[in-house]
Amino acid sequence: MKFFTNFAIKLFIQMKKYLNLLLTLTILGGLFIACKKDNLAANEKYVLIIENGAVSITPDGSTTYSAILIDIDGNITQPESVTWTSSSSDIATISTTGQVAIQSVGITTITASVTIDGVTLTSSAPLNIANAGVFAVAPGAILVDTEFPDIPLAPFYVGTGTPSYSYTSSNTSIATVSSTGVVNFVGAGECFITVTANGLDGDPSVIVPIVVLGAPQVALPVTRVVVNPNSTAIFKSETATFSAKAYNSSGEEVSSSFAWTVEDPTIVTVDGSGNITPVGYGSTFVRATAEGITGEAEIIVTPERVLVLDPYYTSITEGSSKTFQATKYQVLRDASTGELYASTPTTVNAADLTWEIPTYGIDEFDIATVDNSGTVTIKNNALGGLSTVLIAYDPNDADMAEGASMIEVAIGTLGGCDCGTQNASAADIVISNGTTLNLGLGQQHQIQAQVVDANGDPVSGAGVTYCSDNIQIADADFSGNINVVSLTGGTANITVCHGNISKIVTVNVQ
Repeated sequence: MKFFTNFAIKLFIQMKKYLNLLLTLTILGGLFIACKKDNLAANEKYVLIIENGAVSITPDGSTTYSAILIDIDGNITQPESVTWTSSSSDIATISTTGQVAIQSVGITTITASVTIDGVTLTSSAPLNIANAGVFAVAPGAILVDTEFPDIPLAPFYVGTGTPSYSYTSSNTSIATVSSTGVVNFVGAGECFITVTANGLDGDPSVIVPIVVLGAPQVALPVTRVVVNPNSTAIFKSETATFSAKAYNSSGEEVSSSFAWTVEDPTIVTVDGSGNITPVGYGSTFVRATAEGITGEAEIIVTPERVLVLDPYYTSITEGSSKTFQATKYQVLRDASTGELYASTPTTVNAADLTWEIPTYGIDEFDIATVDNSGTVTIKNNALGGLSTVLIAYDPNDADMAEGASMIEVAIGTLGGCDCGTQNASAADIVISNGTTLNLGLGQQHQIQAQVVDANGDPVSGAGVTYCSDNIQIADADFSGNINVVSLTGGTANITVCHGNISKIVTVNVQ
């Protein structure tokens, strides 16, 4: 289940001031000639904008990107020969027409470029491809500039328990986040906000990619559109109304008319005043456009019944199985806060549900299977640290939302590591340079480990094996060299073992 948000594309722009050319004649006074707009270079006259803004979709979703040119007078044209690229083709590729082909879950940046009079203009936006789940965050991706107002993140969980949420930024020089999830935009660049649901099984986290734009060189009549509310969830029997405001490059509100559209009209429709009418279930974007600049809010139409799978998050060793339980909940709205919550649980017979694990057509990523009783089996050759999602739904109840659980391939303390044959004299492993490490992306650390006997003396020829339980965060090679690979933070436990003796080195990635 996804959430939604208002991603306003706001470009804060300073127009260059042109000095008149002073032509000095032989014995005459000065003559000033003003530069004409026709003499401006393309990057001083046009702004290239990706109309989709920031996008967050599930692996089975689809989206097509489009771009427009806006000139200094606010005129809108369709650019010719747009080149589209994806920063990570392993996550998604994009065709020459802007059609996205999803390869796997993850985060990539979509960039459009066009060349005018020998000058290349570019525009970029984040694309977040994430599995559906009962824990989600709105917005799922953010595209703004440094002058954009703070955006509050809204975690959403329909299930048992009451998790608390913590927030961290991968780069506070680009965006900071408060303890309550309010994001402030500091400087141009890309970063990630990690939202962790403390108290749920496995303390699962959601990653929100952020792109903060620098200041272009063109002053437009409208540079920002803000849609209010920035996110909302409603039942199919309810309606909602959005409003919008337009601002110029000085941050002043300007009078403007808005064209209202929705990305997926099979979920909601919108009239010319921003009034929403649900027609289906799911999430989509509501957009308001003024003079080519678009603001958007993500909206979800939710069923009044949901499935919750237990456990919500779990790790299973390769070759092992685990059976999941399903419970049906009625979804209610808190009268004082307006928030949705689950109530009135009913146990569901697993055989009455359809159980699915998404497949990607790549053996390395298709790591598990599930039968019609909700029993998941991890493949014997599954790589430790990889994850997938389990989905269950009632084929006879189209008005009940599906349930989802996150599954990770576990590496046991010893069972997942080939720790070798234990030397008869070995009694312990001594790690001399720390068992709790705080490292950043790209940092390395060499574990200094030694097998010792009962007297604490080194055992000659006693080898040590190193295994990480989360190679997507940090990995360790055969010599104990730890390499941090995560962009978003997290924790990996490195097992250091010899025979039946083991120690753990905890790596906290910041």
